Amino acid sequence: MDRPAVLVLAATRYQMPFILRAREMGWRVVTLDNRPENPGHAAADSCHSFSTTDVEAVLEVARSEKVEGILAACTDVAVVTAARVAQRLGLPGQPVDGVEILGSKRAFREFQSAAGLPHPRWQAVVSDGCEACIAGARLFKPDIGSGSRGVVRVESDEDSRGLVELASRASANGAVVVEEVLEGIQVTCEGIWDGSGIVQALVTERLQAGVRHPATRGHRVPSGLDTEAEGRVASSAGQILGLLKLKPCLFDMDAVVLQDGMCVVLELAPRAGGNCLARLMESVLGYDWTGAALHLALGQPPPAPAPRKAQAGLVEILGAARPSVLAYDPGAGEKLKSQAGWLSALELDVPPGSRVSARVDGRTRCGEVVLSAETREQAEERLAWVLREIRLEFHGLSGDEP
Repeated sequence: MDRPAVLVLAATRYQMPFILRAREMGWRVVTLDNRPENPGHAAADSCHSFSTTDVEAVLEVARSEKVEGILAACTDVAVVTAARVAQRLGLPGQPVDGVEILGSKRAFREFQSAAGLPHPRWQAVVSDGCEACIAGARLFKPDIGSGSRGVVRVESDEDSRGLVELASRASANGAVVVEEVLEGIQVTCEGIWDGSGIVQALVTERLQAGVRHPATRGHRVPSGLDTEAEGRVASSAGQILGLLKLKPCLFDMDAVVLQDGMCVVLELAPRAGGNCLARLMESVLGYDWTGAALHLALGQPPPAPAPRKAQAGLVEILGAARPSVLAYDPGAGEKLKSQAGWLSALELDVPPGSRVSARVDGRTRCGEVVLSAETREQAEERLAWVLREIRLEFHGLSGDEP
């Protein structure tokens, strides 16, 4: 019997768990990514160097490789490509019009407004100074982007010149939106949508790396919300997925819970989340999240999750506050991974002694930690212990260094 073949769009470290899991399941894995050095290519049965947004190239690869499904996990810009190619080849996939709405910040805000759903005040901008109607703190965002690239926060009286151009360069279509900053608890909801309702969901508190560049720094479980508030968060995702008539999928949603308890959805994607969320889901729920994503990519129902209360746990995305030299003990890290059963992942992206940039988005990270615990407090203690054990430090560069 021929092995099922899946085309994985993108081959970065975030797609690696899905690639390796597919190989464990006996599937044939085809990767497509325009960076030949990305690690997923070496782990695949065959690989192709094209952009994940090049629909015609992806179509030709999917056709020639005779794949039975297309997976766009942990990447926003490939979701629309996957839907378009699946539609043209008659493969399992999401409705193109629905994912196009979710993939554009402008289209999604227009959808929220038309549906009467809460959303931040926002405006499409084409040049500096056009955002005058958005008072107070505001965010400049690429209309179509991923990994927080080009996202910058400015305060009410701060000069915003140059930020439209910055966000435009990071936007796949060059368009930019500016929206108000909503103060509240930042959360992420990962879940399974079966086409009519949510059958599994986990709400995390989403920590941001900084005020100016609010990229994701990590996730914490439990979220700090009560059960009722977490239920409202999950219901917000289900409402949108239902209105857009999405087919069964994993989903990843960022939202903010305001002081009055209202959940305002910031973005939603019908895919597994990035920033190690699949590893966190498997660590705290004991459910094969990567396997579920693969089954859904082939149009197969995933195994039913067993009812279970999530353990406490966290993801910490490591990064520098300013340009630095990274220092750590790699031997200590390997020892910890072999001894601490609660440590799901400990990875440093570059060798000790490497220069690292200040963290401003998902590409300027330098490592990750994923772990579980009995309580959130214990999870934080374990994280601090891990970082001490590996002697992680960021040494500032002297002013006279080139």
